[in-house]
Amino acid sequence: MKNKWIIIVVGIVIIVLIVIGLVLYFKFFNSEEIKSVCINDECFEVEIAMDSESRELGLMGRESLCMNCGMLFVFENSGKHGFWMKNTLISLDIIWINSDMRIVSIVEAEPCLTAECTAYTPLEDSMYVLEINYGFSRENGLKMGDLVEINL
Repeated sequence: MKNKWIIIVVGIVIIVLIVIGLVLYFKFFNSEEIKSVCINDECFEVEIAMDSESRELGLMGRESLCMNCGMLFVFENSGKHGFWMKNTLISLDIIWINSDMRIVSIVEAEPCLTAECTAYTPLEDSMYVLEINYGFSRENGLKMGDLVEINL
């Protein structure tokens, strides 16, 4: 009888430790941060690409993107950060945002599955680049000069 209780207690402790481990992993060690970006009255849940590895990968290989989702690329320095659609399977709007939190360029970009892909660059220096679903900017009247709110 005593051994049965020991086994039950040990089992409960193991389950509790597993649950705590999973909670800690998803809270602190999961690399996919979800934050928000708002332009006018439109808000997007965005994944953050802050390091060179995540910026290079971007949305490559994704087969879809939810309607109000996107990826925000954050750079250390303002500049004319170029983007291409190599191995990107979905069409995207690419929106460049300057350090004053204003849109400085918008491009509607198609997937590129060939060896040579078009490089898109902004008209002005930018600190952030937002990728969202193709056509959303045009359909919702997003334009150069619009104020952007980034919640990191």
